[in-house]
Amino acid sequence: MIRARLLLLLVAALCGCASKPTQVIVTLDTDAPASQRLEVRVTLAGAGHNDASVAQSWVRGEGRPPFSLPSSFSAIPAAGAARNARVTLWVDATLRSADRPPVEVSFRRTAAFAFQPNVTQYLLIFVPTSCFAAATGCTSPGACTVARRCDEQGLTCGDEGRCVPRDAVLQTSDIDASRPAMDGSGSDGVADVIADIAREAAPRCPGATECAGECVDTNDDARHCGGCGRACAAGQACVSATCTACVAPRLMCGAECVNPETNAQHCGACGAACAARPNSDPRCVGRACAISCVDPFLDCDRSEGNGCEVNGTSDARHCGACGRACAADRVCSGSSCACPAGRSDCGGPCLPTGAACVVGTGACRRDGQIVCAGSGMTGCSVTAGAPRAEVCNGVDDNCDGTVDEDPACVECLTIPGVNVWPLTLMRGDREFDGHGPDVMISVDWTIAGNQVSANACVTATETQSDWSTGQACRTSTSAAAPTNIDAILDPPFRYNYRDTNHNCEGFTGGTAVTGGVCVGDTSGDDICGSSNTCLSPDCAGCQVSFGCVRVRRRAM
Repeated sequence: MIRARLLLLLVAALCGCASKPTQVIVTLDTDAPASQRLEVRVTLAGAGHNDASVAQSWVRGEGRPPFSLPSSFSAIPAAGAARNARVTLWVDATLRSADRPPVEVSFRRTAAFAFQPNVTQYLLIFVPTSCFAAATGCTSPGACTVARRCDEQGLTCGDEGRCVPRDAVLQTSDIDASRPAMDGSGSDGVADVIADIAREAAPRCPGATECAGECVDTNDDARHCGGCGRACAAGQACVSATCTACVAPRLMCGAECVNPETNAQHCGACGAACAARPNSDPRCVGRACAISCVDPFLDCDRSEGNGCEVNGTSDARHCGACGRACAADRVCSGSSCACPAGRSDCGGPCLPTGAACVVGTGACRRDGQIVCAGSGMTGCSVTAGAPRAEVCNGVDDNCDGTVDEDPACVECLTIPGVNVWPLTLMRGDREFDGHGPDVMISVDWTIAGNQVSANACVTATETQSDWSTGQACRTSTSAAAPTNIDAILDPPFRYNYRDTNHNCEGFTGGTAVTGGVCVGDTSGDDICGSSNTCLSPDCAGCQVSFGCVRVRRRAM
């Protein structure tokens, strides 16, 4: 496993004491290859330093140049800060895998120190790739870092690739930095310690082998085939770290022995590489370039220039194979011809299915979906229920569209008539002065146990002037019914007219409200408290007569 060691140097200088600074050395170690992205950010936090020099970052991998080491910056004490003011050093490292989509793991290490002269502090950080295993199943790098999962528990990702207490990964120590050559001019200074660590950390030949001061690949280098100094004989090539004779039809192309009959990089001759085409892999067949389509793409026009131009999973002209066309009413889905969404193959044609359907009424009603019902036919997925004898239960039991039509379910209750007067003055004066009035009669029914009440109201309103209005309501109740009442079958009653004389006006209704008489404008005060009869009218009011009020009894 490749291990990359990186050194970051942080110098915190005391104001006025530049010759005796506090030095913090951060060593970052990882077993990740240099091609993987690694980002490091060093941050100082606390009131004891100058905010003008808070942080510095380094990034490597994904085409970026490696760190230029050692790297350093200074933290200047803030004005007025105490000599031993403590500062917290945060080192955040983020490592991104080579997966697609990539997985990120993040780490944090911290150390607290004071601005003290002649002290050097070390913080060693190890970034293990084993932490990637703890981040599997994540949907996006930003939402699933190991550090975020660990931090929710007050932990961090440790050297073993699992969440551990933060104290377990703090590796700091204070050493005496008062030795000579603190500025790096002598052999015992901190600068020499830094240089030793940097020399140890820097790989001489990353991804290769150093042979006589040269970085080589011993897998294919004929001078060092399988190891330094193992040279192949004349006419041999180094193939997979083994010297191999390169005889016809093979060719020596550089240090590689290739077969020009099948090698796509040297097809027919050295350096004659087959070009890449869309949705395909280049290949060499009999010294001629060809293409191999990447599933599910197809080369249906037999033109290698545009590669494999057809997607066989969705092209209705070439569904799963070139020339395999789908019928006009079908689409290509998953390399097979099928009916489009919302339609089914009903023994031939694609017919609409899946919509809601209803059969039957009342107690026989059933809800289902449209499905195939034979060759070229559709129908509802359910059948209507069987009717049964009608009972007094508020349900259409026999499924004929009428509820409780059995005569035994209906009873007729007689309600005494009612006189709706005198009217109470609501506004204006008590005189209509021949201006109407408009008279409104309303009757509403209510159920009270085994009885029905008729609530009759009369409103008389002058049509102009001060719009004098009078209103009164009276209630009349039936005798008790022999069984419980479930519902009143007769609707509410409404009647209105305009009174233009001093006479009684009659009106007719139906079986429940049979009719009545009203008087609006009288010879004296119209809205008054006197009694009223149509033989000798004094005040506005109405007499309302009732007949038979039909009710449905509740099943016992």
